[in-house]
Amino acid sequence: MKAYLKPNQENVPVPYDGIGDHPSATNRGTPDAPVLFSAGAVSEWIYLDGSIDIHFAPGTYFVGPDGINGQYIQGSTCIYIQPNPAFPDREVTVRLIGAGMNQTTLRFTSRAYTKAQTDAWTNGIEDAVIRSAPAGYVHEIEVSELTLDSNFAGQGNAATGFQYGYNLHCIQIRALRWDLHKLRVIGCGANSDSIRGSLQAEAFPINCYSLESDVQSTIRHCRVEGFMSAHGGYATMIAVCPFTAHAEPRPVTYYDAAGHNRARKFLSVVEDCYVSGEPNCNGMGASGTGGPEFYASHYVMFRRNIVENCSLGFNHDTGATHHCHYEDNTFINVCAIGQLGTPTGGTTDGRPDPNSPTFMYNFYVAGNTAVIVRQDISVAPGDYVKAAGLIIRNNSAGIVFRNNTLITGKPFLRWDGCSQDEYYRMICPSSVDPYNLDYYGSAGPGVSCSDDWTDPARTLGTVAVEKKPDPWSVRIPT
Repeated sequence: MKAYLKPNQENVPVPYDGIGDHPSATNRGTPDAPVLFSAGAVSEWIYLDGSIDIHFAPGTYFVGPDGINGQYIQGSTCIYIQPNPAFPDREVTVRLIGAGMNQTTLRFTSRAYTKAQTDAWTNGIEDAVIRSAPAGYVHEIEVSELTLDSNFAGQGNAATGFQYGYNLHCIQIRALRWDLHKLRVIGCGANSDSIRGSLQAEAFPINCYSLESDVQSTIRHCRVEGFMSAHGGYATMIAVCPFTAHAEPRPVTYYDAAGHNRARKFLSVVEDCYVSGEPNCNGMGASGTGGPEFYASHYVMFRRNIVENCSLGFNHDTGATHHCHYEDNTFINVCAIGQLGTPTGGTTDGRPDPNSPTFMYNFYVAGNTAVIVRQDISVAPGDYVKAAGLIIRNNSAGIVFRNNTLITGKPFLRWDGCSQDEYYRMICPSSVDPYNLDYYGSAGPGVSCSDDWTDPARTLGTVAVEKKPDPWSVRIPT
């Protein structure tokens, strides 16, 4: 099935009656006579048809609450992709296609929450422009040729006041395969949980999941920028999570020091994207889940991306992730190219356990260029990411850090030796205090690694350049 849409007006309900240019179950528009957009109508069509291509003409579309009452929709706040349980074996394939990232915009409606409304919340709230069901079988989701604007600034007290936390993502989807290309993603934000005094708000402008997939998903030629933080809210700008619940076979094979046995095929590829954040943002990353029935993310490739003005170029700090590659990326004004691990868990009998939820292994970080700066930004209470090449906080193995160029105004140490405040470390065992720790293998409780960082093959070709060029000399994609 196909549907053809034209822009609606903000906060003006569109009747679902099929009269004139109104959408309905049978009136999906034509290329010459599109119908008015409604988030509820689009969500209802997906639920009814299973597979549908939805075309958006140029203009601005407002995604928000409406009064549609169909078989599934009872007033939708976003474009929602969900299988119909009446057809459990039906393939669900959804394509949302604009006229161009600079021509078609889907904007989250201004809600202008009042203080009275947010004071009534008892837990954090989150939303997105496009979401899919956390369970159920969706075969494929494609989103292309659009600007997606989460409009965090238009959410009133939810974006500015003190309350239980508010996360406004942009794309939060789960499918066997997803393909996002030629998108501009802007306006996301996070307002942290100020009432309980903890950082409970992390936004994910792009957040894509799969489970036990054997096909490749991609994010290509996208721009992700314009994140807004309130009261310590933070973000990972692009997060991909190709989950598996299968434990690794024993014994686990780790990458050798040169990465000769590294992975060559990947389940998720993020390439040729531009990310601009702010000091409490992570540029890219992947995560697993905790608990006895955990999922690990695996076989992820990030290549030829540009990330600027983020605390960390990439971050892996939740659950198990393995076989993750970062190749030929450019990181401008970041505290570190990346960080692996959390301060807890991940060992069995004192050794790294690859089936522990917090274990990170088989990372290949190669051919990247980074301008390293010290920002002294707290990413959690008492936890400061300052400056290093690669930060390894916890249990890891098979980490390769080759042929990277680190540019800084301060001198670098290599992996060994006790550094002082005026130095940055190339390989740092902790982000809590990366300056006054001794040799990595004895850096303190809870930090362990099976790798021998005295082997020069592990960091072969990685150099530190004590000169900071104009970062804008690096070409930014358009």
